Amino acid sequence: MKEVIKKKKMTWGTDHPGHIVFLVDLSGSMKDKIDYVIDALYRTFQAIIIHCTPGGHVKNRVSVAVYGYNYHIVELLNVDAFGLAKAFLVAKKENKPIFDKNVEAKPEHQTCMKMAFDKAKEDIEQWIAAQRANGITAIPAPIVINITDGKPYEGEGDDVQKEVFKQTLQSARALMNLKTEDGNVCVFNVHYDPETSDPTLRFPTSEPTIDDNMAFLFNASSPMSNELVNSAQAYGFQEAVIGSRCMMSNEKDASELAKFIEWGSTLP
Repeated sequence: MKEVIKKKKMTWGTDHPGHIVFLVDLSGSMKDKIDYVIDALYRTFQAIIIHCTPGGHVKNRVSVAVYGYNYHIVELLNVDAFGLAKAFLVAKKENKPIFDKNVEAKPEHQTCMKMAFDKAKEDIEQWIAAQRANGITAIPAPIVINITDGKPYEGEGDDVQKEVFKQTLQSARALMNLKTEDGNVCVFNVHYDPETSDPTLRFPTSEPTIDDNMAFLFNASSPMSNELVNSAQAYGFQEAVIGSRCMMSNEKDASELAKFIEWGSTLP
């Protein structure tokens, strides 16, 4: 009998692996925050590898893609469980971060989040097609985790920003509408900003009215299933209830950032 990771209704296993897409905001405002995000991803990858390594042998139970975004998209990682374990071990052996903030993960320019959601949709469509081509019919619904310190931003002016929000939200919803036999793609959004004085909001049940950023993230995040609510509460997120959205906003604590990403990626 194969060991599996529990995830939504369908489990991840070697005969029907899952897929996770991480979207990492690499805009200029992330310069002083990217270290914490990279560290959170490192911890998350470690947790994923542990889930995929029963008895000391890596099982290909999930694939992972990581895309950074600012004015363009950069592929930071796109591997199966074996490739993830290798990348993790190399970083650990060389005592280096999993991504280099001065090279491939360098924060600069604007926050073109629409491109990121579009890239995630393209990635998942290709992944689903590849699974079907390999004869896999029981395909777990993929997960997308977007990590940002703000909102979509592509230029000054209220009219420009309004249009950017509109188009980015359309891309997020198109992504959430993708589905497999397991259900729709699950989109998580986590807004990390240790410098903000605004209140932290976790797993809201209605569209926030505090600011437009929170409202955008709410509408760009998937509704939580009963399974997700139970999983979140078991992980320590008691704010999660039926009707919650998969989001956190104005998170100031780096450990909570890591906890949210790890939970969303492994869903034990």
